Amino acid sequence: MNFIWGLITGVVLSTGMCLLWPKKKPAGFNNVDEAKKDQNLEKIEEFIADKDKFTNDELQNFLGVSDSTIGRYLEDLEHLGKITQVGDGPDTYYTKS
Repeated sequence: MNFIWGLITGVVLSTGMCLLWPKKKPAGFNNVDEAKKDQNLEKIEEFIADKDKFTNDELQNFLGVSDSTIGRYLEDLEHLGKITQVGDGPDTYYTKS
């Protein structure tokens, strides 16, 4: 009986460790992501330089990125004080700050 409880405990603990242990990313992975993000933020700033207003969809199509990615970029630019969101929902657009 002790053997069975030991086996069950071992399986539970090892499964928990596999689920909770942080996954290691390849060396330099984050640096590549950050460099690409910085490039894309620069491209956005160039794209909006001569625009009075612009939308999420315009920027998403311009960069060829997902909706969630462009959302993060726009959030970052808002926090930096470079753009301002106007409205909410499907009629949302952005202006330069």
